[in-house]
Amino acid sequence: MLFNTLQYAYFLPSVVVAYYLLPARWRPWLLLVASYIFYASWNALYLILIIGLTLANYGVGLGLAKLESQPKSRAWLLRLGVIGNLSVLVFYKYTQFLLNNFLQALGLAGLKLTNPEFSLILPLGISFFTFEFIHYLVDVGRGQPAVKSLLKFALFAAFFPTQIAGPIKRYEAFVGQLDNLPPFEWARIGAGIKLILVGLFKKIALADNLAPLVGLGFGAVGPGQYLGPLQAWITVLAFAMQIYFDFSGYTDVGRGSALLFGYSVPENFNRPYLGRNISDFWRRWHMSLSSWLRDYLYIPLGGNRGHRYRNLFLTMLIGGLWHGANWTFVAWGAFHGGLLVVFWWFKGRGLNENSSLLPQGRLWQTTQSLLNWAVTFALVCVGWVFFRASDIGQALAMLHSMSGWRTGNTGVLTLNQRLFVLAIVVGCLAFELMLEQREKLGFWVSKAKWVGRLSVIGRSLQPVGYVLLLALILIARPVSAGRFIYFQF
Repeated sequence: MLFNTLQYAYFLPSVVVAYYLLPARWRPWLLLVASYIFYASWNALYLILIIGLTLANYGVGLGLAKLESQPKSRAWLLRLGVIGNLSVLVFYKYTQFLLNNFLQALGLAGLKLTNPEFSLILPLGISFFTFEFIHYLVDVGRGQPAVKSLLKFALFAAFFPTQIAGPIKRYEAFVGQLDNLPPFEWARIGAGIKLILVGLFKKIALADNLAPLVGLGFGAVGPGQYLGPLQAWITVLAFAMQIYFDFSGYTDVGRGSALLFGYSVPENFNRPYLGRNISDFWRRWHMSLSSWLRDYLYIPLGGNRGHRYRNLFLTMLIGGLWHGANWTFVAWGAFHGGLLVVFWWFKGRGLNENSSLLPQGRLWQTTQSLLNWAVTFALVCVGWVFFRASDIGQALAMLHSMSGWRTGNTGVLTLNQRLFVLAIVVGCLAFELMLEQREKLGFWVSKAKWVGRLSVIGRSLQPVGYVLLLALILIARPVSAGRFIYFQF
């Protein structure tokens, strides 16, 4: 069941209405059943997997709590729990990848073996709920209280607005909300609907219309096949916008759906393409994953205490592999890991935009900020080449095309298609810059009398805005609904 289908349009309101008609004590049960129905609508067999993992991690959590006075036994149980979760993830996601590479290595050594091809269907959302389980066990192992209620823990794991592609929740924040379920409020319903419509607009009107152009561009490159530099950059810019609108659109729909039931889940994006350096980009992009990698991988590896650059690089390398069983994701993670290492190396030596070694003054600072942003955005786009490419050969061909070193077909995208991509890029950056500056100037602007009047008018016109946004979604929708990109992770 996809967020951008009529099936979900019937499912969500039905669950919301039933939720508020039921007594408060039955509402978590309804959400749990609805979440299992949501997951089973894709593949009922894998419902057994998520229920089994839920029961196993619930039991390990209780065991960790009971072994508080036995640190060695507790440490072994924690290792067993984390390894068990990772084993399930590796089995479903990386078995064929590891086997293929093992057989290739044997082939290089002169041993030829037949590859026993087999097909494993990747369970939706396995990367996300595996990370949530690991976070829970590690926190309980560190002394946080375990969740005693199986119902609460099961709902934390299965909650359908975030079940498939996050954001990655923290159990203490989510489970705590179950102790104080809010009553029905029209203001909260309106805020939830607004988020859902914005998310659907991003996905359907923008991401899904960019997807065919991205497919044309990447489909035209490969070993010995190249694009002209302009066509290549337009293609990569189109994908940069596609993945942003696709994933942030999913997050908006998920957060909006959760809000309809009175639940708050973490934000995942904060205008990432306005980042002025690569570290700033990662503070803004997929924030729930970034914070998870920091807390449960980077810090356990040693963090800033020793071998900082190694720890940073390994964290991003593993984060790249988490996205998929392909060397392109490993390359993407290594690329960002390298960029972060370089950035922090320079910053550690005082060489940043505020350095006393650089010229001072407002004009220079503005110019420097613009240059920092442009370089960061360009590097992020270069990284997206590895993320989108089907293999390393295609990624290198696209990079060659972007550099102008190898040129080829210049007629893949029409003039109108190129203008469409550029209009979306400029429109997105301009709109988000306006939002960022509005927040900074909000205090001063709010003092103006006319602002209050506009706010009143704006609130009264909100329903009209919702209708217009829905009309735009329906007008711009492609023939068929596209899957969200992060469903494959």
